[in-house]
Amino acid sequence: MLIFLALTGCSNEAPPPPADGPKREHHVARTDRGGEAATEDDVAAGPPDGSFGGGNRSPIVRRMTISPTKPNKLSTMKVNVNATDPEGQPLTYSYHWRVNGNEVLGHDAPDLPLADYSRDDTVQVSVEVSDGEAAAHGESELFTIGNADPQIEKVPGPKDTFDGLRLSAEDPDGDDVRWRVEGGPPGASIDGQGYLHYVGSESDKGGSYTVKVYAEDGKGGKGTLELPLTVNAGSKGVPPPAGVPTGGR
Repeated sequence: MLIFLALTGCSNEAPPPPADGPKREHHVARTDRGGEAATEDDVAAGPPDGSFGGGNRSPIVRRMTISPTKPNKLSTMKVNVNATDPEGQPLTYSYHWRVNGNEVLGHDAPDLPLADYSRDDTVQVSVEVSDGEAAAHGESELFTIGNADPQIEKVPGPKDTFDGLRLSAEDPDGDDVRWRVEGGPPGASIDGQGYLHYVGSESDKGGSYTVKVYAEDGKGGKGTLELPLTVNAGSKGVPPPAGVPTGGR
């Protein structure tokens, strides 16, 4: 930090300090569109030893990172703050989350589960960093809760083969779900209740397939389940047990 002294004539006396003393500023950092904020700005005027009444200086928020940057109802938003104190004092952090502009009362934590909120709600967080005497503040940009993928599960039951197996799908946003299958042989299908069907024929050439079952919400969300299906030539097939869900959390 540079201090400029104005010398007048041959006087060896330094000019008096400003009447208001050195300024102490609250440092504010904001995240950019990528979810991070970074700054290296100093936050106090005056010598670091506190002469001229400089005293304690505010902490410096050097970086804020928010994740995920494209949240949905299944997400937990998290903020990570990198801050330092010019005098090396220990720092405390206070977190203030806001949803649709309203503070989430009683929630002073670096993360916020979004299960209780809705698609298109906006989320923002501000952080106060204090050394016990002075504070700095960081504030994120607004993030919008997006569409969540439907979640597919296998319904327990007596059927553990492809034909007759039942699946269920729940959409976190409450949307209606439509089923479809892709990649299987002719005769593989799913009905509106989530029951899988396979009807073979004498013309089947046989082979092994990976059938993809999709649950779609009509708004771009899609859950996926992959199921193996082995078909014997000229028969109704011998489908093995169901596979493992692969789609969208």
